[in-house]
Amino acid sequence: MWEDLLGVLRTRRSATPSDHLLAEAWQDRLPDELMSLWREVGLGPLEDGLLTLIQPDELLEEVEAWAAVTQGRSLIPFMRTAFLDLYCWDGEAVYTLDVHMAELRPTHLDMESFLMFFLPDEAVIRDVLRRPLWEQACALVGRPAADEGLIFVPALCLGGQEVAAQIRRARWREAIAVLRGLHGL
Repeated sequence: MWEDLLGVLRTRRSATPSDHLLAEAWQDRLPDELMSLWREVGLGPLEDGLLTLIQPDELLEEVEAWAAVTQGRSLIPFMRTAFLDLYCWDGEAVYTLDVHMAELRPTHLDMESFLMFFLPDEAVIRDVLRRPLWEQACALVGRPAADEGLIFVPALCLGGQEVAAQIRRARWREAIAVLRGLHGL
């Protein structure tokens, strides 16, 4: 079922028994399509970290701390990008929480459309997920470890630019919290 997505993202992982247990814990709050992907490939990085399927509990409190940006929506984070943007589910559609610019953007897509058509699209991988910039950054600073992501220094909200020379690796939890602080949230 996930050949297009996994082929484009070059994923060669498979789920562990603990991934199945976690999926069962969230199956009443997240769509079947996400649970199916979760059970097949498990949690963790896709494409060596361009995207990472996350356990929602890891970032639920952090997403709630962005309430001024999320406008009080009840969002469940399920995926983060290498550049720390978060994909969240609100019960009907997928939203992007852009932590660099403090913006919540609706994708206007249900989970199936998001996973089957949006993410595998080469233009999305190039322009939204920033694969070319990610590849340049990985060549300069190395691939982020599982607990890391890529940030811009200076931060984009402080006038930084989306260029490889301004990218650093950082622990993703701390980096998201710092960006929230920079936005005064």
